[in-house]
Formats: sequence, C-alpha cells, structure tokens
Amino acid sequence: MIFKGSILQLNVMTFASLFGAISFCVDVCAEEQDVVEQNIETNEDSTSYGFSYNVDEIVVVGYGEARKKDLTGANATLSPSQSIQGENGNVENAIQGKIAGVDVSMSEGGEMGEVEITVRGGTSITGNNAPLYIVDGFPVDNISNISPSDIERIDVLKDAAAAAVYGARSASGVVLVTTKRAKENGLKTSYKSQYGFRTFKNRLKVLSPYDYAKFCYETAAMKSEEALESFTSVYGSYDELAKYQSVVQNDWVDQLFGENGFFMDQSVITTYKNDKTAFKIAYDFNDNNGIVVGQNSRRHNFGMNINHEVSKYLSFDLKTSYFNKVQNGAGVSTEGSNTDARLRNAFLYSPLNIEDVDEFETVSSTYNPVEVNNADYRKQTQNGVKGDLGVTISPVSFFNLNSQIGVDGLFRETDRCYGVGTSQALKNGNAPMASVLNLRQSIFRNSNTAHFYLLQKLKRHSLTLLVGEEFIKKKESYIQSESRYFPEYLNAEQCIANMSLGTPQPSNSAVLPNDVILSYFGRANYSFKERYLFSATYRADRSSKFASDKQWGYFPSASVGWRISEEDFIAQSSVSKVLSNAKLRYSIGATGNNRISNNLYQQVYSSPSDADGVLEIDGEYLSYLKTGEYKPNPDLTWETTVSRNIGLDLGLLNNRIQLTFDIYRNTTEDLLLQTKLPYSSGYTYMMQNVGSTENKGVELSLNVGVVNRKNFKFDVDFNIAFADTKIKSLGGADKMEMSSGWAGSEITGDYILEVGESIGRMYGYETDGWYTVDDFEYEDGAYKLKEGIVSDATLLAGTIRPGSLRLKDQNGDGTIDESDKVVIGNALPKHTGGFGLNFKIWSFDLSADFYWKYGGDVYNANKIENSTTNKYSYRNMSADVEGCWTYLNSVGGLASPEEMAQINANATMWSPIMARYVFHSWAVEDGSFLRLKQLTLGYTLPSKVVKKANLSKARVYASANNLFCWTKYSGFDPEVNVRRATSATPSVDYSAYPRSTAFAFGLDVDF
Repeated sequence: MIFKGSILQLNVMTFASLFGAISFCVDVCAEEQDVVEQNIETNEDSTSYGFSYNVDEIVVVGYGEARKKDLTGANATLSPSQSIQGENGNVENAIQGKIAGVDVSMSEGGEMGEVEITVRGGTSITGNNAPLYIVDGFPVDNISNISPSDIERIDVLKDAAAAAVYGARSASGVVLVTTKRAKENGLKTSYKSQYGFRTFKNRLKVLSPYDYAKFCYETAAMKSEEALESFTSVYGSYDELAKYQSVVQNDWVDQLFGENGFFMDQSVITTYKNDKTAFKIAYDFNDNNGIVVGQNSRRHNFGMNINHEVSKYLSFDLKTSYFNKVQNGAGVSTEGSNTDARLRNAFLYSPLNIEDVDEFETVSSTYNPVEVNNADYRKQTQNGVKGDLGVTISPVSFFNLNSQIGVDGLFRETDRCYGVGTSQALKNGNAPMASVLNLRQSIFRNSNTAHFYLLQKLKRHSLTLLVGEEFIKKKESYIQSESRYFPEYLNAEQCIANMSLGTPQPSNSAVLPNDVILSYFGRANYSFKERYLFSATYRADRSSKFASDKQWGYFPSASVGWRISEEDFIAQSSVSKVLSNAKLRYSIGATGNNRISNNLYQQVYSSPSDADGVLEIDGEYLSYLKTGEYKPNPDLTWETTVSRNIGLDLGLLNNRIQLTFDIYRNTTEDLLLQTKLPYSSGYTYMMQNVGSTENKGVELSLNVGVVNRKNFKFDVDFNIAFADTKIKSLGGADKMEMSSGWAGSEITGDYILEVGESIGRMYGYETDGWYTVDDFEYEDGAYKLKEGIVSDATLLAGTIRPGSLRLKDQNGDGTIDESDKVVIGNALPKHTGGFGLNFKIWSFDLSADFYWKYGGDVYNANKIENSTTNKYSYRNMSADVEGCWTYLNSVGGLASPEEMAQINANATMWSPIMARYVFHSWAVEDGSFLRLKQLTLGYTLPSKVVKKANLSKARVYASANNLFCWTKYSGFDPEVNVRRATSATPSVDYSAYPRSTAFAFGLDVDF
C-alpha cells in the first residue's frame, strides 16, 4: 500500500460538508446546463468569470507544451489575470492558497520578508526545499523580481513524471512562469495603475509606565541594596512611583512601525502581431514604502520579446529583460545583531523618558529603537539583465530543432553604515563604521532540443519524441570592504562615499568555483485512441559540485493515463451527459538535488581577514592560510527522490465541475545532510550523504462554475492538502538535535530529528506552573526546597524561590536537566488549503480569496524574551506578565512567606525574574489560521462609454489585502518563520516584521 496511518484519517464532517457542497453545485449546475448549451449555440460566452472549463487547454511542460487532457503527471496551472492585485502584488502572491500541495508563506511581513515556496512539503532536512524556477525556459534562482503584470500563466510540476525531465534540482518540484506575448493581430496596449497604503493594526501590549517602574523597582530590590539605591536615585522611592500613573507612555512599537506605507505600481505593455512577426514591450514601476520608518523600495522592470518567422522552415525568438531594485532600511529580524532586531528593542526599551540613564541601556542590553533605526543605514541596489535567443528549424512537418542560448547577470551592492549609538559602533568606541559588499553573478545557458511528431497519418496513434542536451554555467564573485572609526560629523552617505576617511579594515573577497551542470535528456509521449496515454523521460546530469567519479546522476520516470470518459461504455451511454471527463493517472520516477555549496568534496583554504593573513611567531611575521569550516568529503553525490503518484481527474456537466484528486509518496535517499563535528576535528561541519525521508500526502482540488448566466456568474475554487514527512534514517544515528539560534548559545538543541518521526519537532521542557511558598522551608531569611521537591535551579542558573518557574521532571531523578527535554511542539500542519469566491453581476465583479493552515505550532521566542529579565535589569516586559508572582508587599518591602502566599493567591504566572532564557511548552502555540488574503470589488465600464474614449476595455477596482486573520496565536501573526538555522528548525517567531493590512485602488485600461 502507498499509505497507512493518520494521514488518511480525515475529518468526517469535512468530507460531509465538502460533498454536500458538491451535491448542491451539481443541482445548480444542472439547472444552468440548458442555459450554457443555449449560449454555446448562439456563440455567447460560456466561460465563467475567472475560471476555464476547457480540458483542451494547452499547458506548459518541460521543454514544450501539451494539451491538458493528455497529461499523465501531477500538473497544476494558474492564470493569474486578476489574482495579482492589491498590496505589492508579486508572483508568489498569485500562487498562495490557489494550488493544492503548494505552500507559499512569508518568513515575516514587509519588504525584507523572504518568500518561501514548498511543493508537497519538501523532503530535505538541512538542505534547500525550494522548487526549481523556470522563467520562459530559463532557470532562475527566484521569481521575486519579475513584474507581476507581465505574467501570462504559472504552471507547477509536482511529481516526477512532470519534473524528472529537469533532473537536477527538481526534487522539490518545478515552477514554470510564462510571460505575456502578443496574441491578437495588430497593435495593442494595456495600462495598469494602482495606488494604495498599508497600516499596522495588530499591536501587542507592554507594561505601562507605572507597571514598568514598579517591576524595575522589584527587580532591583531582589538583586541587592545597591541596585535598589541606584534605581530610587533616578526613579524615586516606592511611594513616589505613583506619579508614573499619569505619565504618557512612549509607545516604541507605534513610533517604529506606525508609518502608513504608501505604495504604487504603474505598468504598460504594448504588443504587435502580424502573420510573420510578434513582439512585446513591457515596463513596470513599483514604489513601495514599508510601515517601518525609513524602509522603502523601488523597482523598475523592462521586458521585450520578438518572435519572427523567416519562413515556414525557420523562425527565431528573442527575449530580453532588465530590472533595477533599490531597497532602503535595515531588516527587522536580521540574524546576529541586536541592532537589526528592531522589534526586540521596541518591546524591551524603557517606556519612560528619563534623563541621564545611559547606564540603564548598558544593564538592559537594549537601545532606543527609533535612534538605532535612524542610525543604522542600509541600502541595497540590484541590477539584473537577462537575454535569451532561440532559433527553430522545421525542415519537415514532423520534425523541428530548437537551439537556445542565454545569459543572466545579477549585480548587487549592499551598503551598511552603523552610526553613533548602534551596538556595532559601541564596540568600536561609539564611532561610526561602514561596509560595502559587491556581488556579481552570471549564468550562461545553452539548450538544444529536437522534437519528433510521429505516426501522424495513423488516426488512432500519436507519438512525440524529445531529445536534448543542456549546459548551464554559473559564476559568482564578491568583494567586501570595511572602514571603522569615522568622524562622528559624517552621515552615512558620506561614510560610504569616502571609505578612506575611516580606518580601513582587511577586505574580504572571493571568486567562487564555477557551478556547472551538463545534461542529456529525452522524453516519449504515446497516445492510443486519445484514451490510453504513456509517457517516459530520462535525464542524465553531471554536476561540478561533486568529485569527478561522483558527478553523474541519472533520473528516469514513467507514467500512464487512462481517459475513462472516452470509452464506449461511457461515451455512448447516458452517463456522458454528466461525466464530461474522467482520467486515471499513475506515475513513478526519480529526481535529483545538488543544492549545496561548491567544493565541499575537497579541501579549501582561505586567507584570514585579520592582520592581512599574517601571523606573528617569535617576532617573525608569516603569511598563512586556514582551512574552511567544512571537512572535505570526496564521497558526496546526488540526493535522489523517488516519487509515486496516483491521480484522478474528473469533469462533470460539460466540465462545469472539475475535480482533481492525488495521492503521492516520495522517498528520498542519500540525503545531503549537514552534520556537526567535534571541535577536536579542527572543523565545524561536514556535508554527508546520510539518511532518508518519506513524504506522503493527499491533495484535492475542486473548481465549480455554480452559475453561468449572461449577467450573473458565480465560481468557486477549493483546494486542500494533507502532507506528512517522516525521517526513515539518519545514517546510523537514532536522533539529532538542531538549534534555531535565536538566543545564541543560551538555548541549544531546541529542535530534534528522530528516526520514525516528522521534521520540525520542537524540543524543550514541559511547563509545570511555579513554585509556591508551601514548597519551601524558610530559615534565617532564606528559602530551602523541602525534601522530595524537584529543583530546576541548575538549569535556570539562579536561586529557586517561591514564584520561580517550575518545569516537569520527566525521568523522576529529582533534578531538571537536559535529560528532561521532551517534544513539546510540531511545526508541521495537519492540512493546508484555500478557497476563492468569484462573482460577476452585470458590470461588477467581486472576488474573495482565503487560505488556511490547520495545526502546526509556532515557537514564540518573543514570548520568552519579553517575559524574562535574564541577567539584565530595567527591561520592559510584555503585558503577559501582568498578574505575575510578586515579591513585594503593599509598602514596597520584600514580603514575608505569609504575606507572599496571600498576595499571590490569584497570581496567573510565575515571576519573570530569572537568570536565563529557557524553552518550555508555554512558548509553543497553535499556529492554525484562516486568512482573508484578498477582497476585490471591480467595475468594468460599459462598452459604449469605452469606445467613445477610443479604448477597448476599462476597469476600476478597489481591493483589501490581509483584511482578517482568524487565529488563536498571541503574537503578531502565526505565519512566521525567522531565525531558522536550517529547514529542520521552522516556525520560529523572533522579532519578525509585523504583517500589515493594505488597501489599494486601481485602473486597468486596454487600448
């Protein structure tokens, strides 16, 4: 069997509701069928708004096209026409929630958020689970810089039968993006304009000035008499703290994230076509301001393609594109810097304006978030250019030869300046420091394919063959320069422009080894009677990332399909009036993954950046080289995924209802796993082919044209996906701990990989409330735990007293330590999906798109940091600590045991005063959500009005993005994934950029 276990234990009510809805749609559609047939006979539009019923539709596949009804793989197609509207529309936004098994999420909100696309959950543990992106036949690293207005369609290849022809890097699926081309004869121009703004609405509370002052007083009193005296000398005595009840709070979150980010997008596309030539010119300008003060981006896109048929034997196709993108402002959750963790400072910094409290910044390890934001300069400029020339020779009707040659260049400069007051400047005498990083990347590609269309004269048979070869070479280099100790009077731009005015530091540069892939591939598609379908592919890839005897990988696939609806017992029966299309599919195949750094198979040396690579020994200065952090492994080879898929495609009532159902199982062997080595080895990591995973799931997609009348149309689309990934082997180990790294070395091993279990399991301590007065004996002013009461003093690195956090002793040894860690959460959702409602009433259109995740926990690291003093003082705390255990009596003195028990009778939380952070189950929350992704209302002007203005079409619309998100998660947003060290540490929420709500107004005009 392909599946067993919980993945198929689906909720009965879910299916009951689903098939109840289908039954309703069948009834409605049946009533509408007569109207549709009348429309067909009178040539009226029988295509429902926003949804196509055509199974003869041509879809994009690897190195070619095919009819949708002839496909035997798990393919999905999205024509985004009106799906990319609203806030800062992008390609990924169009896919989100629209395709079963394709998960699109943002690591955080804002411009700096990384868009993550995974197809069927991914199978790699520490490697890259992103799909392979192909834009107009050219492989690219990402699709974020493509103009959304220039997209014609998006095709996703989900199984090996569809993706294996791409071999290398296709183990996680393939996303094919096709840009627009000239379709109609003559000159056509379309113009799109959009203006909007975004706002930040989901604000989390911190302590008020009065509660903050009381808490700091208590923290100082618990620390020492000297600390309390220092506090009262600035803030006043306990009785004087009441004055802060009338003080207006400094809302740092509001000051830092309170901008109304305005954005706009303008695009123009002009096409021309005649019998021989077709061309397109497209331009797009996007101006996007974030909700964080000083963060903005601007992007220019230019694209052009020309297709010319010289003769019936020869044609050529030229595609060029260019983009320029400038981003200003540093990230919110950038790893490795308190300065960049802006949300952290906004929460923890004092809400009071008190003069002469610089010392409190030192002891709190927080910095004024607004001043730091203004003093931290970051500007990233990207320029990308791409060109692709293709020539097609067709000497006979059944054969053509296509040759393509293309280049893709990226030039990126990142300027950073840390001004006075930033943590980086404070480490260098509070003097500004600046750095400039220049990266250059180029990709050269040559592809040659031959297509054979055979058996054309035989009516029942069809055979097409594809053979080809491809060569891709990627080059990359960078150089980083840095200067420190600039004069304080220089601003950031002046420091960047005059690096010599500072003290130059050793530069860091490298020309990385070329990444080269050489491929040979072939495909055969055979059809008998257009009902029995067979497809087979084979690809051989050679990668320079492996040693010479390990470079080749071989990836075959095969698939079959049976169009049941074409059988006589269906086509000639009354069933055909209801069953328009039915196709059963099965596929099996292998795909590869080589997404690791270059040269991990051989020893690499580098010159250290300190002291220019010079080492002093006994007064002599010697140049030296050092080894890299990875130990070489000459046995590295391809990671291989074998995919199996069973699918069913159904079309009912002239394809008014379309349903696709898939069951799959993927097994990945020879995982490219990053393993940590002991310090005695002299290395930090080693990349190895160890372990295996199994990924299985169920996907369902449903599209229904509910009503299809002349002046009223209503469509519904729905998809749901269940996925489960299990670790089958870890190369001899039973388990491995992984660290997210958000708290540095203070919290390690907060995720665990274990054979037989899923990826993304959170590993920590189980919360067991707090210690009470009854747990202690009180002697000579000191608390001592009673015999038999478990202590977690060693773990928490501090004194245990009444009110201290209590953790559960899992093994019963009386001490809380590493052996008491258990699985306390799992980031893997039980199912994901989306649904859309599309209406058209006369000239008005209304659409609503939703998507959800059910199950899957979020690691709320903010919750830990914002409710723990750690070793610091004078930090503000989250409002979560209101009602926590307190040690003060009503007059500000330390309470006696009797007073303490009485005062804290109704406490709702332990005391935040503890010496270190600890990951426990209280910080793990359910991340389920249902989001109204986009709501759009449009109006198409009447044709009479449009023609008077010499236009062919005009539409105005208003849209809202992220209008609602229904969730129980207590943080800003449950869709978050920052501070992840690898794919094995997902769903960490630490200082993430808050997600905003956006409103936009737009105009679409066709000339």
